[in-house]
Amino acid sequence: MRIGHPDTGYVLHPELEPDALDLMSDLDLLSGDDDARDPLVKRWWFPFDTPGHGTHTGSVIASRERGQVCGVAPESTLVPIRTITSVTQVFDGDVAKAVRYTVQAGCQVVSLSLGGLGFNGLRAAIRHAVAQGLIVVAAAGQRVGFVVAPAVYPECVAAAASTADDRPWPSSSHGPAVDICAPGERIWVAEVDAASRPPVFRVSNTDHDGTSYATAHMAGVAALWVAHHGHAELKARYGAEQIQSVFLHLLGTAGHRRPAGWDTGQWGAGIVDAEALLSAPLPAAVPVLRRFTAGADLPTPWEPLAVVLPELGADEIEERLAGLARHAARPLVDVTAAGVTASYAAEMARLLAENPVLRARFVEDKPGTAAGLLLAEIGSAGSWSLADAVGCASPRWV
Repeated sequence: MRIGHPDTGYVLHPELEPDALDLMSDLDLLSGDDDARDPLVKRWWFPFDTPGHGTHTGSVIASRERGQVCGVAPESTLVPIRTITSVTQVFDGDVAKAVRYTVQAGCQVVSLSLGGLGFNGLRAAIRHAVAQGLIVVAAAGQRVGFVVAPAVYPECVAAAASTADDRPWPSSSHGPAVDICAPGERIWVAEVDAASRPPVFRVSNTDHDGTSYATAHMAGVAALWVAHHGHAELKARYGAEQIQSVFLHLLGTAGHRRPAGWDTGQWGAGIVDAEALLSAPLPAAVPVLRRFTAGADLPTPWEPLAVVLPELGADEIEERLAGLARHAARPLVDVTAAGVTASYAAEMARLLAENPVLRARFVEDKPGTAAGLLLAEIGSAGSWSLADAVGCASPRWV
């Protein structure tokens, strides 16, 4: 199986062997060339850069059995696509381009160990990939109070993280958008110490936690499942566009274990069980799935707000924005769906994501306190265009 891997790129770590990588199809969308090697540079002014991340997650998927680290799908092939320098706060359209490229590169699975508030064209790219018969797995996120994009989109398989003792990992995002949990605590990886020169390669499970690794596990399991049944056979039986639906159906009905007290409304069906999944017989017909779809009816500019506020529908979000407009020093832009521009929606989503108290006020429908908090946050956070729109004289609230 071929697994598309949009991430920070790769390095030839002794535990991520060259035969695990398709270096004839790799792509660097950041530099605009066909060499997806990770430069292992951490920008001093951007604390969220994660050099080496693509090698870490790639080893969980596809490292060969002959080394210390054995990937979940050790006979699969990764197609590395250098798409990001940071797995958090990703807004650019390179991720969408990467997903579209996985279709061209003949992949059967896409592993997205990244997330943010919204992406230019990414949802449409994922929808296209799924229609072509690919399974797209994405990370639920961590240390925020919501499932991030693109995992929150119903077009993705959303993976949250579990611990070594079969409990939800406490820092994992969770909610009704989560489909499944997979191991995400103290994961053994082919580690790259990017701070050393030359970089130091080793095997370690220190500080390798999170939904990035849950996603890598799930991508490997998806590859095993497709290989077990045959991609061509699945397409012939169900149609390409239904392969992911069949996978999700079996994942939710048979391919997991569910510890006592497991909250399926927040953490998905349970913890993935690869052997049970592969042993489950294929359904006679394509199942009808009832999936989380909050925000699906929102216009594209509003998607970042739908990501941060999954509990709210379009009418509720618009109602809260109207409350903000009433409390602004001067009228905010038109709060109808047509009037809210993408730049304002993204700024408001970022502020809500960074301030859990503010987000809670919006969800609880306390428009007065929420508006006051948001206006103060706009002024202090340097949101220049939004500050001007609501009447902040400068990036400091006055």
